[in-house]
Amino acid sequence: MNSDFIRNYIMYKIKCLSEYASFFFQGYDQNLIDTCLKSYFETYTNTYFYHVLGTLDSANEFSLRTIEIELNGIKEELLDEYEDLEFSIENVEYMKNRNAIIEMVDVCMFICQLDCLRYRDKEMIVSEVNQCLDKFPVLKQRLGSNSNKLISKIKENFTLEHKIFNDDKAFFKVDYTRELKKDNLYLTELVHSIKVLQTNYKKSMVKKVFMDDRFTIEKTKTMFWKLPRELMRKFLAGEKLGKYIVIIDDKMFQRGNIDLFRMIDNPFLKRYLVLAVSFNSYEYHRDFLEYLDFEVACDQDLSHIGEVLDKLNSIDSEQFFNYILVNDYKYNDKETILGYECNPGVELYITKEE
Repeated sequence: MNSDFIRNYIMYKIKCLSEYASFFFQGYDQNLIDTCLKSYFETYTNTYFYHVLGTLDSANEFSLRTIEIELNGIKEELLDEYEDLEFSIENVEYMKNRNAIIEMVDVCMFICQLDCLRYRDKEMIVSEVNQCLDKFPVLKQRLGSNSNKLISKIKENFTLEHKIFNDDKAFFKVDYTRELKKDNLYLTELVHSIKVLQTNYKKSMVKKVFMDDRFTIEKTKTMFWKLPRELMRKFLAGEKLGKYIVIIDDKMFQRGNIDLFRMIDNPFLKRYLVLAVSFNSYEYHRDFLEYLDFEVACDQDLSHIGEVLDKLNSIDSEQFFNYILVNDYKYNDKETILGYECNPGVELYITKEE
């Protein structure tokens, strides 16, 4: 369970897209085609999913236009590398392969557009892919009868992805219905959906057991396993994504649990996840939090603090946190907390459920 789902999914995506594009290059040097297509689709996934650029210094958006610019940049790099083989293979083969590297940009852009299509069900695939092909008559002619193989592969991968992202037998789910900031910031938690517990036992007893500290690590591990799938599903479906706060228990920073952070250590999740830690964890593990490079919230209990302003000032003055979350407080301090003005770029929210 401790694998990085997003990274594994991206590797799978590169493999699938490369296979789609290979139908346009039958009869070529397959090793060369596979190597170049992998480079092109690594560039696509880095740009589209990770927002990491390969040839551009910066970009205002990560649309198909930006992807096309990046692919053309990679094309020049591949051509430069291929020039070293000019005098070691026959000229006809050299020119054929060189032209293939150039032609791959148009083919890969077409495959990227196919990848952006969204299907309600498997039956839609044939018509949607054929409609897309009709817009590119030159590529359609080049693909020829391989169009059936392409559609068959897309159907096969659609079935697999549908299974991965629509697990209706899950015993636990990620709840992000607590909205701290409209359409933008959500407090996430793991909730169980085990019907046998809900029907055969008192809800209060189930809740008490579920909240037991003995399950803290396992629940966090499950959250790290499920939340990346949910965010990628939303991204692929074109749904709006905000920021999702995950509260990290102090136990997660114990030596035996540090490796679990590998499950979420990738650029895609760093755009959307906020790690909420106690001030104590921050003090002991600031270097590690900086290394992880996520946005960080301070999850603070003010119910036992005498001077709440001093404590809030102390947290805010660290200039490390993006958010301050007050999970508990004394009733008399509520107005003081609500009236506190953070430094620019820092937001404060009361997360205590009344």
